[in-house]
Amino acid sequence: MSTEFVMALSALICVVILSLDLGVIRGRVTYLEHELKKEVELLDNYNKAQENLIANLIKRIDQNSESCSQVNDLGIEIRVCQKDVEHALEMIEELKAKRSMDILDELRKEGKE
Repeated sequence: MSTEFVMALSALICVVILSLDLGVIRGRVTYLEHELKKEVELLDNYNKAQENLIANLIKRIDQNSESCSQVNDLGIEIRVCQKDVEHALEMIEELKAKRSMDILDELRKEGKE
């Protein structure tokens, strides 16, 4: 065999090996791209789920704060009503006392006559 033939055969073998290696590398790159797309999709889905969870939590917080303000308003209304009831009870007691005094006065008048 001649030197030129050996060199050409060696070059051909190197080209074939490089082509095969390039094919394997392309396959790996394609596989890695596919896996990366899956990971990105999973992360997007996770982010969407987290955003939905955060939105629901914010909505619940708003509802709870509204409920708390309603409870505070009810507390104020109860205190106002309680003062009204206490005032009404005081007036009833005053009326009872006045009525008792009126009855006593009538009895004294009857007793004097």
